Amino acid sequence: MPRRDDTHKILVIGSGPPEAQRAMHELTTELGLRRTYFLGPRAQDELALLFGSADVGCFPSYREPFGLVFVECMACGTPVIGADSGGPRDFVTAEVGTLVPETDDRTALAASLADAINRALDADWKATRGPVAAQYARNRFSVTGQVSHLLAEVDQLTS
Repeated sequence: MPRRDDTHKILVIGSGPPEAQRAMHELTTELGLRRTYFLGPRAQDELALLFGSADVGCFPSYREPFGLVFVECMACGTPVIGADSGGPRDFVTAEVGTLVPETDDRTALAASLADAINRALDADWKATRGPVAAQYARNRFSVTGQVSHLLAEVDQLTS
């Protein structure tokens, strides 16, 4: 599990079914995670502040179809960690974060994610991968970046 020291906090943002929320609260108590906070859903401007202040964004979605939250976090200069599935496979690179093997075994997934988070904190990915993540998100996913890539493709067709 992630380190339980006084220098890091775990912020859980979003909601989900009430029974899952209760289970998460119970799990934090069972594991003794005193610096874990459940913030619930947040507005886009708040998310930008939270993502920007995070050391790493961890999005362990199961069978993620695209992963817009990964892109949003990277655009805020924060490296990302998630499960290796769906859309994130196409854009999460070692330069901006990492993906761990997706599995139905929740214990194995939790261990993989915890290991990745600890590696990210130990190596200070925020300083090394964060700026790369922000630039990558702008180049690949901003309107300007997408239009530029489209125009380059059109130029190749007409050459």
